[in-house]
Amino acid sequence: MSLLVCFVASACTSSNSEVNSRSDTSELKGYEEIYQQKIQLELILTKKMLGKIFTLDIQLSTTGLALSVVSSGDRELCKAGKHAVYRVGTFPMPRDENLANELRHLRLNITP
Repeated sequence: MSLLVCFVASACTSSNSEVNSRSDTSELKGYEEIYQQKIQLELILTKKMLGKIFTLDIQLSTTGLALSVVSSGDRELCKAGKHAVYRVGTFPMPRDENLANELRHLRLNITP
């Protein structure tokens, strides 16, 4: 199963911001991988779900607690995805406040 995580980040205008943006991007990718692993461990799939696509929009609190999950796509897969997110419960958050704020609103496109 593969998970694709999309983050929306603002464009940087200064060279210092560009350097910070690159390090933030690598940190975002690191957290992306952690979130993917956590959801994959909790996602319970049936054979009928394989090859189908669904999207999860996840809102996290400042502490990483999953506050809400909105899904679209295959009905059974969406239900399994929502349950997986709530079973994870709390996702790890970075200490950097700006980075944590970027992670608070996630869109996951998932294809098992």
